[in-house]
Amino acid sequence: MTTSVMQKLSVAATGAACIALGIASFEVSPAQAAILTAPFTVEVPVGTGTETGTGTVTFDSDFVSAIGLDVVNPVEGLLSLNLNLLGNTFTESSSAAFPILPALFFNDGAIAGLLFDFELAPGTQALLVPFTNQVFTSAGGIGSVTFGEPTAIPTPALLPGLVGLGMSIATLRKRQAEKARQA
Repeated sequence: MTTSVMQKLSVAATGAACIALGIASFEVSPAQAAILTAPFTVEVPVGTGTETGTGTVTFDSDFVSAIGLDVVNPVEGLLSLNLNLLGNTFTESSSAAFPILPALFFNDGAIAGLLFDFELAPGTQALLVPFTNQVFTSAGGIGSVTFGEPTAIPTPALLPGLVGLGMSIATLRKRQAEKARQA
């Protein structure tokens, strides 16, 4: 009877440890690779006014170092880009140079800008330029780009703990069934 109680306690402790490890690993530390999303705002001159668009760029931090210049594009590290502007949604594949562009530039680990060309409207091209964070249009307009802080996309860290708990319970039940057959 004592062995049965010890097995149950062992399974419970293993499951609790797995869940605790899953919860503890939920937050991504800066030293770990992560999928990050950065919001950005684009302002472009249209007619006599200015239109504002919002977007996000998602990238793999494995391709970004804390020192020096880094570039990520759809071939290496740039996972998605979405820009909502003038009633249209522009994505990474909106670039005439896809998959080389768009390219997200980093200087010492911080976003330095986005190089992205796309057709703003029929016959009007737009180009986002890194380092200056400006937007140039073929109609002669100059606008601006502003980036927000990148944030980690949470991953379901609790899942490994639940899988471990399930496996522990299955193993316990299998052992109990074998003991019952032997008795």
